[in-house]
Amino acid sequence: MFRLNGQEYLVMVTPGVAAERYRFRIEVYEQSGEKKSSLLDTEFSLPDKNSAVFGFENTALKPYFISLRVEHWSDDPSVAGGGVVRGVPSPPIQRFDEAGQRIKPPKLVREVQPVYPKEAAKAGVQGIVILEATTDTYGRVANVKVLRSIPLLDQAAVDALKQWVYEPMVIDGKPHPVVFTVTMRFNLDDMKKPVVGGVVGGVVGGVQGGIESGVEGGVQGEVLGGVQGGIEGGVVGGVRGVQADKPFEGNAVRAVGKVQPPKLVKMVNPVYPEIARQGRVEGVVILEAMADEQGNVVDARILRSIKVLDQAAIDAVKQWKYEPMIIDGKAHKVVFTVTVRFVLDEGIKKDVIKKFAAGAVRVEGEIKPPKLVREVQPVYPEIARQAGVQGTVILAVKTDESGKVVDTVVLRSIPLLDQAAIDAVRQWVYEPFVRDGKAVPVVFNVTVRFQLE
Repeated sequence: MFRLNGQEYLVMVTPGVAAERYRFRIEVYEQSGEKKSSLLDTEFSLPDKNSAVFGFENTALKPYFISLRVEHWSDDPSVAGGGVVRGVPSPPIQRFDEAGQRIKPPKLVREVQPVYPKEAAKAGVQGIVILEATTDTYGRVANVKVLRSIPLLDQAAVDALKQWVYEPMVIDGKPHPVVFTVTMRFNLDDMKKPVVGGVVGGVVGGVQGGIESGVEGGVQGEVLGGVQGGIEGGVVGGVRGVQADKPFEGNAVRAVGKVQPPKLVKMVNPVYPEIARQGRVEGVVILEAMADEQGNVVDARILRSIKVLDQAAIDAVKQWKYEPMIIDGKAHKVVFTVTVRFVLDEGIKKDVIKKFAAGAVRVEGEIKPPKLVREVQPVYPEIARQAGVQGTVILAVKTDESGKVVDTVVLRSIPLLDQAAIDAVRQWVYEPFVRDGKAVPVVFNVTVRFQLE
């Protein structure tokens, strides 16, 4: 935790869900009184001798950057939490007393594995719960605080940790309370028991800290509010080899090759299942849909599944409506793929874009964006080129009455490319947006693609 420009932030780097040597997860939170806001939550790979740079905006839209690299790797699998944690940089956090003597974490003498909650397993919830444990002078865990929360798994982690026993922390012949952190990884693979480990520190005197109930709101940094309801047309041609034994298309035309998916004319957003929201489950469900001759979706099946989200995606897509597929003057049934993205969002970025769009018309629904008349290509940053960074930056853009870009907000960030995208888009010019015979400011999204040759 640290303070910067009068604001308090918490940065946590932990092993990723996939137990790989180079795989990590980084989370950044901003805390103002009792309010906690998630600013960044992503997994990444960090090879030897390379750095990873992450950018995020605080709730005031001020950008910051964090650079991470590995100083040293240790292949010793044992840590004082009593388990095995792969991919944890060594040495662990070191603490010192007032005399400058290193305080070693207590040795675990009794460990109880957490019981995987049936509700979490059914919902497909897995991940890492980070806890802060305080032992008494006898080495018993007297208090537990959740630092990083997965609501459906927290209680199981707390219940297990409260049964752990450590050797007493003895300094100058006198036992002391001690505080340290423990990580518990819950992994559904093969229904194995959760892997338990520890990122161990140790503070004499029972100092309390951390965030008691985790941070709600899920992952920030995706396209604003997610692409709720999917991407029109989806992935052309579908994903082969999935449910191939089940006849689906019958006499319908498959949208593949030169046959383009039909145009979406009515979309219904999926209802986020409460169990998925509590478990912080999010991601993309890919479906194959069949529309009849009138463009109504009459059937849908899952190609890429997130169990607890599948039914919500199907229920929504079956209410969508498309333009009829006309071939040689005749309407046909058509089969195509669609994607439905579920992203948790507590409204932080929605509030930001609402303020950003104040006084302007927002392009949504049947309102079309203005026509681009002058485009300036972005300059590829040399540091991004050397790092092999490429991808798509998505910006919210505001134009004035003359069609000039006057402001931008990053919706999907690639830190090393964001500024180049902003600098280019601010030079773009559009046709004036006219409403009721009058030119008005307008807000819409643009994508800037960076691709290395």
